[in-house]
Amino acid sequence: YEKGQTYDTDYNARRDAKNDNMLPAVKVGKNGLSISFPRPVVYEILLRRLADSHFDKAYKSDSTKSTVIIPFTDLPSGSWLVRIEYKLEQQDYLYQNKILLP
Repeated sequence: YEKGQTYDTDYNARRDAKNDNMLPAVKVGKNGLSISFPRPVVYEILLRRLADSHFDKAYKSDSTKSTVIIPFTDLPSGSWLVRIEYKLEQQDYLYQNKILLP
């Protein structure tokens, strides 16, 4: 039952991010992973290394920011799952996608 509630909450947060034009731009640059939000938000970023969970990373900010850069020195190359939970004016949003780092 709880998994169903979590799924619904995640689904609504992903849908709201799209409908409210609040999807972040996630780009792999030459120096690191760049995440840009349309407006400053508080966030929690979870990066899961698909091949080895020992490399999983979490980043959190309680103050609003519009851009986050995570250097490659923190992230080994390979496939990663990016999950970003973020909030703007009491509205919860969620972005989730797989990326490949060089």
